[in-house]
Amino acid sequence: MVKVRQLSPLIAMLFISSCATPERVVLLPAGNSKATAIVVSGKSGNVTLARPYAEAVIGAQAITVGQIDAETVAKRYGGVIAAIPAAPKIFLVYFTTGSNELTAESLELIGTIQGELGRLPAPEVIVIGHTDRVGTLESNDALSAKRAEFIRDKLISIGVPAARIESSGRGEREPLVPTDDDVAEPRNRRVEIKIR
Repeated sequence: MVKVRQLSPLIAMLFISSCATPERVVLLPAGNSKATAIVVSGKSGNVTLARPYAEAVIGAQAITVGQIDAETVAKRYGGVIAAIPAAPKIFLVYFTTGSNELTAESLELIGTIQGELGRLPAPEVIVIGHTDRVGTLESNDALSAKRAEFIRDKLISIGVPAARIESSGRGEREPLVPTDDDVAEPRNRRVEIKIR
């Protein structure tokens, strides 16, 4: 069994081809010009792939590391790459303290979001509400859910089918900016809208 572990928090695309022996793992460019790396583990040990188009060939006795090019990847894995869903576009909208009222800048962003949704024939939308750490855990859970539902309703009102939208509230658990309790941080009072 081959195990692949990513070292970077950034998502690097990789493919494992087990159709033919030996198995292969190729690290593809991340697309954002930031460095990524993966560790490939097999019965014979571990190797790290840290350069785009680095390839690990996993044999019964050893893992061999080499370098291939974009053309070779396209020939071998073109069909697989074409089938990968596009990464979601992420929008953040912000709220005034203790409410589900959007800030003026976030109201303007709704038009941009509507334009993005209009380009997709069948969008998938995930809406996640958040709060800062002012208030109780319970009240922040309720407020984050209310914010997510507010944005969900707004998206429905501009034509997104309700069945294509998932929404949830995470309260104060996933701050964009870590703070102590009872700190009013405007960047944590947000809803993430992921569109794909």
